[in-house]
Amino acid sequence: MNAILSLVKSDYIKLLALKRTLLLFGLASLVFSVMSVRFTAGVIIGVYALVLTVISYDQASAVHHFYCALPVNRSQIYNARYLFGFSLLLLLSTAMGFVAWLSSFFTPPAFSAGGLMINICIGIAAGVLYLSLMLPLNLCLGTQKARLFNIILYIAFFIVGVNHSDFLLKIALFLSRLPFLLVLLPVLLLLFLFYFLGLTIYNKKEFKEES
Repeated sequence: MNAILSLVKSDYIKLLALKRTLLLFGLASLVFSVMSVRFTAGVIIGVYALVLTVISYDQASAVHHFYCALPVNRSQIYNARYLFGFSLLLLLSTAMGFVAWLSSFFTPPAFSAGGLMINICIGIAAGVLYLSLMLPLNLCLGTQKARLFNIILYIAFFIVGVNHSDFLLKIALFLSRLPFLLVLLPVLLLLFLFYFLGLTIYNKKEFKEES
């Protein structure tokens, strides 16, 4: 576990070093957080840009050669990427929720207290679904080979987040009336399916330099 946490820490250090990317997309997400129908889109922007930037940076730098010299195995590297992605999602969603709440003191609030919590939950749910698809694709195929999938996924999630926020809210309200386990189990099943499929492929992957 210490090895995984060290890898996650190194990912955050790399992200902080990429100041322009962090500032640009971090601010974009925070701006979207105060717009009543754009919260989910802001989450997707931040997750897409920040997580994918770190993965792309590592693959362009052939960092797997460096990892081979460390006392870590591929499963730990894969798990660290997941932990980094999902922890960043939680941090980003929390920061966006805080900014949305703080902005209510200076402008007419975009959300009620209950509406804000629902939007945060929708944003996290969309981020979890997005990461469960994006992470295995990029870790197994590489960011260059997966770039078309990345574009399609990003556009699809962004458009839904921007243009169908009311629809997502209705879905969330409907799901809130169902038994919790009935909603949670299919989500966990999908998440673990892609996780274990990606882990199996990643452990057998032959690393090559990306052009």
